[in-house]
Amino acid sequence: MDAKKFLFLSSAQRWVISLALLGLVVVSMAGFWWAPHLGGPAELGAASLELLKLLLTAAAAWVLVLLYASSNSFERIEKETVRFLTRDLCRPGRPLAQVDGIALRELEASAPMAMRRVSAERTSVTYEVKNAQSDTLHLWCNLNVSEFACVFMLPEAHAAEYQRIYAAALSGFTRRGVEVTCFGKVPHSFEGEPVREYLELYTVRELASDFLFDAGARGEAGAIAVG
Repeated sequence: MDAKKFLFLSSAQRWVISLALLGLVVVSMAGFWWAPHLGGPAELGAASLELLKLLLTAAAAWVLVLLYASSNSFERIEKETVRFLTRDLCRPGRPLAQVDGIALRELEASAPMAMRRVSAERTSVTYEVKNAQSDTLHLWCNLNVSEFACVFMLPEAHAAEYQRIYAAALSGFTRRGVEVTCFGKVPHSFEGEPVREYLELYTVRELASDFLFDAGARGEAGAIAVG
């Protein structure tokens, strides 16, 4: 039976199966012990031993199923989604001076960039990114298990020449096979500020199905998203 089907079992159903296995193990152990010690039939002892072996094998397999179901539960997926959006994505934007306590002032001054989380929900987050010239753009990122979508909200002043201004970033998306869709100017307001128009660029990437549980892949995707 496909282990993924056990994801749809309720907690009560899993408890019933677990207790039933435990009860059968206890019964088979009792039969194995009762036969030689209390004068029971020898066949009962042999049958109980074989049954015990089968039940222990089944119990071991059931433990693996429970571990699989636990690691792929909706609660675990939601937790890892929030962790990726609020920690992995912003990690590349942390000031270099904070990395392992090493002062890297020169490198930080040569490429200063501030990344700040504006809002966060269960499957999406919005960041504000600002450079040394105080140019500001916002990122809306959404992760749906293995589909990662990102909307880049660029300053209205960059709309006319965004292909030239962001040529390096657009070329990087092209090399990675990521299609960029322009939504045009869309009004937004962040943190109570006046409504402004931003040029929206939309990208979407299909990630590996086990992406949320692969630390290396998560770090790479975070660096690409904000790089």
